[in-house]
Amino acid sequence: MNYFEDLKKHVEDSGRDLEKFKSSLSSLSEEEITKLADALDKDKDLFVKTFDYFYQHRSNADWKITDNTSPQFEKCMSELRDTGFAKVEQMFSDQHLGTLLQVESHISGNIGEQIKHAGFIDTQLARQGDSVVMGNSFFKPVNPNYGNARSGSKQWGGQAVHPGVAELFSNTFALDVFREWYKNKNAVPVRSTIDWMSPAPYNHNGWHIDVVRPQLKLFVLLDDVHLTTGPMYYAKKSHGLETDLEKTVKHELFKNGTTKDYCLGPRYGMNLSAVTSCHCGYVPDTWVDNNPDPDTISPGDITINADTYEKGLLLGKKGDAFFFESSGLHSGNFIKEGMRKTVCITFNDDATYEAAFLNALKRQS
Repeated sequence: MNYFEDLKKHVEDSGRDLEKFKSSLSSLSEEEITKLADALDKDKDLFVKTFDYFYQHRSNADWKITDNTSPQFEKCMSELRDTGFAKVEQMFSDQHLGTLLQVESHISGNIGEQIKHAGFIDTQLARQGDSVVMGNSFFKPVNPNYGNARSGSKQWGGQAVHPGVAELFSNTFALDVFREWYKNKNAVPVRSTIDWMSPAPYNHNGWHIDVVRPQLKLFVLLDDVHLTTGPMYYAKKSHGLETDLEKTVKHELFKNGTTKDYCLGPRYGMNLSAVTSCHCGYVPDTWVDNNPDPDTISPGDITINADTYEKGLLLGKKGDAFFFESSGLHSGNFIKEGMRKTVCITFNDDATYEAAFLNALKRQS
């Protein structure tokens, strides 16, 4: 059975209509779904060919979702397509950030010094007329201490995001970037996370990919980020399926999903994935230094196993924006001094053909 040609026909017959593609996939029997998933599990080349086809389909130059032709938008999209990573300096003014900065100040003021320790923050929300009022915040510390205090909007259920997130998509091209990347005019923000990063004995995140499906993220700096305040690393051009590393890690993550504690090699360093359950998208400590000395954090190249990438760094001023494809390799870093404050925004992860396909296969990856 030619699984690739059959799938290609489902895509072509949909006429770039995601709902038609989903409907077409729903016509497959359970037996057909099982055989297709098994074939992709057993044949890495078929997996690579399939998901590279999806990427080329979504990247077709004559398929445009938005009408935005501004030079800044076009530059951002070009960098994203080429490297999976794009920085837009001063994308957000103090006016854009006003409510979010008030939210950050309210939460950190409630938590006090505990915010320098790893943990999760719950904050009460109440509606008064058309306004949302923030109540008390409660801190739940976790160990080992990896220095990341986090307020996630998932605590409020549904597609809730922090007050002030909507203002980031008013009079900016941020929404256009997401919709053009996903080729979906209905893509919307569904989750936001405010992070406070402080010096700690463990690195909060070693090198990893989040998922196989496209999942673009927007990081916004709520304060200046320097080399000493732990800028995130991104391995430019790792968002595709070009190197042996990308093919192997993504195929394993496709097979095993994001909930299974499994790694492609030993984990032993002072990083969170070495001491807690993590999926196989996290790179072994034998392949790369997941515990870099804070004094060595710098631009340049990074070699992961046998493949070398240029590093993108989340360095900049308050209001700078970073778009990055989280199916590419990225890593946290130790904080040497001070505190890093950011907000991360994610859109619905079912907005692409790849997502529809993975969901049909019942794969959480």
